[in-house]
Amino acid sequence: MNLDKVKSFLPYVGVFLASAILTAIVMLLLLGGASKTSIGVDDLGILGLTKVKPSSYVVRINDYYLSTDEFDRQYKAIVEASSGGDKAKIDLYMNDISLKKQFLDNIINELAIAIQAYNEGYLSSQDWQILAHITLRKSIVDGFLSKKIDVSSIKVSDKEVEEVYQKQKEFFRQNNIPPDKAEEYIRAQLRNQKLNQKISEYLLKVRDKMVIDKLEDNVK
Repeated sequence: MNLDKVKSFLPYVGVFLASAILTAIVMLLLLGGASKTSIGVDDLGILGLTKVKPSSYVVRINDYYLSTDEFDRQYKAIVEASSGGDKAKIDLYMNDISLKKQFLDNIINELAIAIQAYNEGYLSSQDWQILAHITLRKSIVDGFLSKKIDVSSIKVSDKEVEEVYQKQKEFFRQNNIPPDKAEEYIRAQLRNQKLNQKISEYLLKVRDKMVIDKLEDNVK
């Protein structure tokens, strides 16, 4: 597998991790953390940090440690959720030391910002209260769908790519996009379309089981 394509997994890791950390902060609110202005001994446990120095750790932030075991658990959880059950991808990402190190950098940056936001009282603001609900909802949806939608089953054939390329050949030519790059772009777009189709089909099944009373007149 092309290493460059593997590295394209990183931006998604960063987004997924940011969402996971924000969700953890939301849980702090639910546990009563919003009334505090500084971080107590146990508050950061929900983010995977501890004040007790572990036998092995990957980072220390002020007085808090992220143990190697906790780091491995978080990395594995995100890899599995982001790989759609594709065992080959999971094995590849789990054994990529370079990817793990970049993932660690993401963790450090995002934890630092999350802790600073907590310390400055941002989590008790009305803006955050609203964002917290949105963030939690989005995280639940993303995490649940990653378990329900088998991404590895989504296939894009060379024929499908060629058909789209022929229709858009002039566009790629005018924009100096070589055929191989055009093929990568088209394949990714088709794959996303098929993924969205699977999500839409699953959503329809879910909604069919529910009673949904939408009052559009109240949207003003």
